[in-house]
Formats: sequence, structure tokens, C-alpha cells
Amino acid sequence: MGGGNSARNFRQSRQDTRRLIQDNARPCCFTAQSGRQQPVKVSFVIRHCVFIRFRGEVAAATRQDIYNDLATLCGKLPGVLSFHAGANVSPETGMDKGFSEGFIIDFADADARDTYLDDAGHRAIGGRIVAAAADGVQSVFVFDLDM
Repeated sequence: MGGGNSARNFRQSRQDTRRLIQDNARPCCFTAQSGRQQPVKVSFVIRHCVFIRFRGEVAAATRQDIYNDLATLCGKLPGVLSFHAGANVSPETGMDKGFSEGFIIDFADADARDTYLDDAGHRAIGGRIVAAAADGVQSVFVFDLDM
């Protein structure tokens, strides 16, 4: 059994699950104004989370330039829903493992995320991030969620 079949089967299973939810689920929310439940459209988003351990000597202005360039890139690409960047503000001391800053991009779907990943601007900014990271690629943590 090849790895390609497993990946294909997983993707198909995920698509079937989404279809089942969209066709049969009746998600709703409670609104204070009406006191009644209102239907809500089910949507899926890819949340792309990137956490960085910057080298100590990398200036705050350099970090901000990276985030500004990412925001500009995100504004040019189809399917980017939001971009947020900044410092970790968690009160859980030590749990960040030194990943003191990062950014999150929400994409409309996996195709939009993949367009971003393939973009030359993304690759260039990614190179700057790795160069500014404490231990290169080892100090960059990427985690995508299918929301």
C-alpha cells in the first residue's frame, strides 16, 4: 500500500466529513436581541500559525519590517482572510519554549494557503525569518489548523 493512497484516502475522507457536516448539521447561534437561534453558515478555514525564536540582536524594527512585509503580501493574495502578528502575551511562564513572537494567517481554504506558500514573496520573507531566527529553521515552528 503506497503512501500516496493513504494521503488521497485521508483527503477524500476529510472532504466526505465536510460534506456530511454541511448537508446535515444545523449549526446555530443564540442572539440576545431575538432570543432565538439563528442558522449560521458552516465554513472551514485554514489557520496558519508561525512562531519564531528570534536572535537577541535582531532589532524590533527588523522584526516589524518582516511583519509589515507579510501583511502587504497577504493583502495581495486571494483567499487571505486575516493576518495578525506580535509578541507572545501568555502568562504561562516557560511554556513558550522561547518562541517569543509569531504570526497567524487565516486562509479561506487549503488552496489559498498553498498559493501563499508557493508565492515568491513568501519564500523571500521566509528566508529573512530563518536568517533572523536563533537557530535558523530550528527556531521557526509552523502549525496549520483546519478550522
